[in-house]
Amino acid sequence: MPEGLVLPEDLLFEERIPFTTGASERALCALRRPDLPAGAPAVVYLHGGAWRWGDRFSRLLDRQAPLARAGFATFSASYTLTPEACFPAQIHDAKAAIRYLRANAGALGVDPDRIGVFGSSAGGHLACLLGTSIGVAELEGERGSPGASSAVQAVCALFPPTCFETMDTFPEGVVPELEHRSAASPEGGLLGGPLEERATNARLASPLTWIRPGAPPFLLLHGRGDPVVPFGQSEQLVEGLRAEGNAVDLIAADDLGHGGDGWARYLPEVIAFFTTHLGRA
Repeated sequence: MPEGLVLPEDLLFEERIPFTTGASERALCALRRPDLPAGAPAVVYLHGGAWRWGDRFSRLLDRQAPLARAGFATFSASYTLTPEACFPAQIHDAKAAIRYLRANAGALGVDPDRIGVFGSSAGGHLACLLGTSIGVAELEGERGSPGASSAVQAVCALFPPTCFETMDTFPEGVVPELEHRSAASPEGGLLGGPLEERATNARLASPLTWIRPGAPPFLLLHGRGDPVVPFGQSEQLVEGLRAEGNAVDLIAADDLGHGGDGWARYLPEVIAFFTTHLGRA
């Protein structure tokens, strides 16, 4: 556990729930209300950090704890970071976490048919990819609980990358803080090289690629002036999902950029979204 992290006294916390084993071991941590009944809906949080840094303790207090207090068994998953391996290791871990949660739903006290995913930035990308790539064999991997489904029933993402080909397309007036096509960019680390040389992997990693009818409902939140992940990334995903008849809502913030504490004001909408689509405990 990170030094200095003060756990909420009103919630139960479990620090280490391994969902893969061996050299590539990854783990969940969990928060829940003491009075939460068995068979509760679950939400898995995927942290941001440009796929380079962060862990399952990220945003534990300001994003995960409010969901736990609202009656969701809230889990946070670690996943492979790019200094260790490039894509698809990250989505393999995310899907392994969902499979483990579903396969062990009884022991973990959750409903295997009510699992949502919530992520921000790089974690938002993985959350969206979980929602659009259900059943895509290339992205499943072999880690953790083989035979269980990696499907999720609801997806919420904050400022997610969704199409790597257009990550440098910023609205007029927005000054980008990153150049996304180089090998030194976060995307270069994820894809294993500059976009021009990794076009196949870029397509494989883009949630937009895999949109089909029957996707779970989505809620996206994005700042119009985001200088890191352009607002158009969420607009593209909305357009693609709706074109295939899928349900998606987009909350556009005129006064917020990328990350920061200001997004906490939208937690009631996030909680309402998961309550609508996953139900109550």
